[in-house]
Amino acid sequence: MEITLSDTVYVSVISAKAQWSPQNETIFASSGSDRRLHIWDLSRINQSQTPTEAEDGPPELLFIHGGHAAKISDFSWNPNEPFVICSVSEDNMAQVWQIAEHVYNDDIGIEAMSGDRGEILPPTTTANSASNGS
Repeated sequence: MEITLSDTVYVSVISAKAQWSPQNETIFASSGSDRRLHIWDLSRINQSQTPTEAEDGPPELLFIHGGHAAKISDFSWNPNEPFVICSVSEDNMAQVWQIAEHVYNDDIGIEAMSGDRGEILPPTTTANSASNGS
């Protein structure tokens, strides 16, 4: 059996819980003793990566939520809102969070991530303020 780096990177963390996404059959979340929640997309297994991307983990690792100060004791996907998760840690902290769409949607370009590039227009005068001399 051949073991690659991507097979061994996350083995040292004991997984406490795993749960499939209610909206996507290839995506699941897992939590462990490291205070982090990992989001995985099995449809991305063996996708090619740049060396920089490979530093962040295997291609199937979509996201790591590292906002807890204690071990995550439970988490749950929101059944109605895609990629919204509530996670609870052993220090009684609950966090509700959502993964940004550009993380899981490859069709979104950099332009969409950086926001609107519109301009700010000066205030317009209304007929009422013009007649009052303001």
